[in-house]
Amino acid sequence: MSFGADNDGLLQLLAGLQRLAQTDDDDDNKSDQESGATSDQRETSSEQSTSVERLLGLEAKATEYMEEGKHEEAYGLLKKQYKLGASVYFVRVLIKYFTTLITTDRDNKCQQIISELKSKIRDELEIPPDDLIRYAKQLQVKKEYFSAFLFFQLGASLLKNEIDIANVVNGMQTCALGCKLIVMALVNQNLASRALIKRQFIPQMLEMRRHLKVVHGVDKKQLCLVEANCLHHIEIFQGLVGDHNASEASINEAVNLMRETLGSDAEKFEIFSTHLNNLGGAYLRKNRPQDAARILSQAIAAMRKADFSTEAERISDIAKAENMLQRARSEF
Repeated sequence: MSFGADNDGLLQLLAGLQRLAQTDDDDDNKSDQESGATSDQRETSSEQSTSVERLLGLEAKATEYMEEGKHEEAYGLLKKQYKLGASVYFVRVLIKYFTTLITTDRDNKCQQIISELKSKIRDELEIPPDDLIRYAKQLQVKKEYFSAFLFFQLGASLLKNEIDIANVVNGMQTCALGCKLIVMALVNQNLASRALIKRQFIPQMLEMRRHLKVVHGVDKKQLCLVEANCLHHIEIFQGLVGDHNASEASINEAVNLMRETLGSDAEKFEIFSTHLNNLGGAYLRKNRPQDAARILSQAIAAMRKADFSTEAERISDIAKAENMLQRARSEF
């Protein structure tokens, strides 16, 4: 949330806070002495303040206070935000800049902003990737889709430096799913053009996929399933922009990966039957009815064996696949 027409007032306030900084520091030192706060306690408080919610949520809360006429409370929060450092303010400006530019064709500038943010977040604010991803999910719930997409990107990018490989894989899965849900929400609201999906979302998903391919030291089955789901999101995006050849290639890659890694156990997983079903649909679209019928038969067999979330979902998917199979056979 921004202050809109009050931005000039905010800048003036921040300038005033700068002049008060030394006085505030003296007051804080005095407060610590009076309360008996130890250096360890102050350090813990500082560490707690590095979460995204605490660092970036101050202005939003201050805005609420200002709208409610609680000017002293708003002033206190903005003062606290200033004391957390100019980097926080700069990060907020970059976030707003990114969400403005993402719908334009200035992709290089968007990437420059992401690089700047990564540097600030990693080296100065020291916000862990998990916090970035958690914040992205919160933004997604609030329907702040472009900001959420930005934080999923940042979280995925900084995950690459994590030592806990299992956490990396799980985090990548969350980021990939988050990006997919954002695109689907934007499409449903007619806010996502083909150009936007092609320029921003597909490259990010492919980058996540590339990183997953070089991950080592984690259970192969788990990694395979995460990769298969990531490829599913990618093929959906590719289909949305009309790149059906790329979409088919992504599906085939996922099917082959699952067969090579899991063997006959691949059929136990819903994502495998989903890929087969979509591959059959791709063949049908390309006027390859015999290939479509062969793959759709495999998809239906896999659906009967796979673990679905609900039985109703299984029945629905089988019915749709059988309709496509009937159509394919009618075109022999």
